Amino acid sequence: YMGTEKRLRKAIRTLRKVINKEQFHIRLSGVDHGMARKPPRAVDTQDPCSLGQKYVDNKCGQCSPGEYSADGLKPCLSCPSGSYQPEPGRTSCFTCGGGLMTKVTKATMFQDCETKVQCSPGHFYNTTTHRCIRCPNGTYQPEFGQKY
Repeated sequence: YMGTEKRLRKAIRTLRKVINKEQFHIRLSGVDHGMARKPPRAVDTQDPCSLGQKYVDNKCGQCSPGEYSADGLKPCLSCPSGSYQPEPGRTSCFTCGGGLMTKVTKATMFQDCETKVQCSPGHFYNTTTHRCIRCPNGTYQPEFGQKY
């Protein structure tokens, strides 16, 4: 009787260990059987999508330009002020750099980055070189601080 009780307690300890690991394997009559915990159903939780995607209406879709998803979970986040993202399905946003900010969150292009320099009439701000450039011959810019 004592030997049986000891074996039973050992079996219970072993069962508890494998249950905590969320998997269970047993051999009965020479046949292996296994069980693993089922993953949660989609209605219970948000299914992870690929990086740069969002989970909506039971399927994954890309984040829009101006948004990103670092972990592939819904919802996509808007690029914060001072950053932008021109392409869909990305995991981060580009920073404007140089302490430049954007007028809005969810900016989609570098040209959304505000210039600190106010170019004078007859000049425009080149967003690539970050410099005021004289308007080409035959063109004119009558306003301050323009990018074209």
